[in-house]
Amino acid sequence: MIEIKVIGEKQNERIKKNSRFLSDDIKKSIRKSLTEIGRDLKKKTKSLIDEKPKHGRRYSRTINGSKITWTASAAGEAPAVVTGKLKNSIAYKMQSYNKVEIGSYDVNYAPFLEYKDIIALEGQGSAKILPRPYLSAALKSESNRLKQRIEEPLKIIKANMEK
Repeated sequence: MIEIKVIGEKQNERIKKNSRFLSDDIKKSIRKSLTEIGRDLKKKTKSLIDEKPKHGRRYSRTINGSKITWTASAAGEAPAVVTGKLKNSIAYKMQSYNKVEIGSYDVNYAPFLEYKDIIALEGQGSAKILPRPYLSAALKSESNRLKQRIEEPLKIIKANMEK
């Protein structure tokens, strides 16, 4: 899960304390920007998962009665699509007007693909697999556009806080 807040923790606490002084228009502007960021990150994450070619090993398996062959992702690439379960689980949720969360919901192996420092639990993940970042890669890829999306509401907040 990746959580995006409008600004850093210290400033975010100031906004929370003073949120009653923020107009509904400012809150709507922040929510709109974060909703757009959530949509952008969801779209970019799915496109990274769909990106071809992958450069890992080739596999053949029978899944749901059908034999399929695919090329897995290599370490550092976004995961390859086999069943589509991971890709279809990518979503964003507005937690409040100034916080959006994006992640892979309802797929227990997602963290094992994204992060290398998670210890594999029994029956889940592999201690040998190297990371296949998809959420963090999307965030890195889209960082400039995300900053642009949030600049206007931040300028308004800053102007109001300095009054």
